[in-house]
Amino acid sequence: MKRFAAAALTAAMALSMTTTAFAARGWRQDESGNYRFYLNDNMYVTSGYTEDGYYVDVNGIWDGSPSIGTRQEDGTYEIIVTPFDGLDIRGDMILKSKGNPVLDENNIWHVKVDVLDTGFATAADLRQIQAGDILEFPGLGYALTALTRGKPSVYHAPNEEKGTQSSSSGYRVTCTDEAGNTYVLTKNRLRKTSADGSQTETILRDVAQDIEITIPSFMGVDKANGVTQTHTMKYILENGMMFKADLKGTQVTNAYDVAYNYDTTTAIEYGEDAAHGNLTIKRQ
Repeated sequence: MKRFAAAALTAAMALSMTTTAFAARGWRQDESGNYRFYLNDNMYVTSGYTEDGYYVDVNGIWDGSPSIGTRQEDGTYEIIVTPFDGLDIRGDMILKSKGNPVLDENNIWHVKVDVLDTGFATAADLRQIQAGDILEFPGLGYALTALTRGKPSVYHAPNEEKGTQSSSSGYRVTCTDEAGNTYVLTKNRLRKTSADGSQTETILRDVAQDIEITIPSFMGVDKANGVTQTHTMKYILENGMMFKADLKGTQVTNAYDVAYNYDTTTAIEYGEDAAHGNLTIKRQ
């Protein structure tokens, strides 16, 4: 569904941008297919949002994200930038309550959260890893040795009409550390298994801290995959637990419990000292 939505968005943008390709002000596409928003014949927007709400990087190139702008009746756009816009999220964005939520007179929770990410690497990172490479995670203190090269993870599923069908779920790399623990690194997560197989955990990357959000007190929480119970929003917020959320600005519109709140195989705590960094690859 996300892939379809992204394709539809790109097509819609391409159609609208084509009409302004030769205008002094507006979107233009270069020979490589990249879009930039020009303010005049020689200047384009960089490292921020265009006037119609699309984010462009330091080179002025649209990063593929949807617009955060809302079109008004007069044709202009209202753009509300939030602390979540532009965050480097590579896997799933996980919010962790800082505790001490405040309930206002309108029965709305106000609470600060840290933003964590399950992803450390991009698909391009994974493809270039070779067996024997040292994978460093600044701030995390990990220096892992790649046991395999970055290769597609293939799984097989039966198909009544075509027989067994093989497909890839993305690239993966198996790693180890000096203590003999095993790690599986994919685009969406870094999963650790202890040397004796008794403990497992998904390592999370610290992205941002102390962002204030609001949550209606009556909001329910969807169950996490693989569990039979769920925590209430009040319990999650008061106990500094983790959750996923759909957001409109800084307001939560849907909340989801996560399996990390039930993982009893590890006692790791993600606090201010868990400044997980990005992946660095060193070839031996």
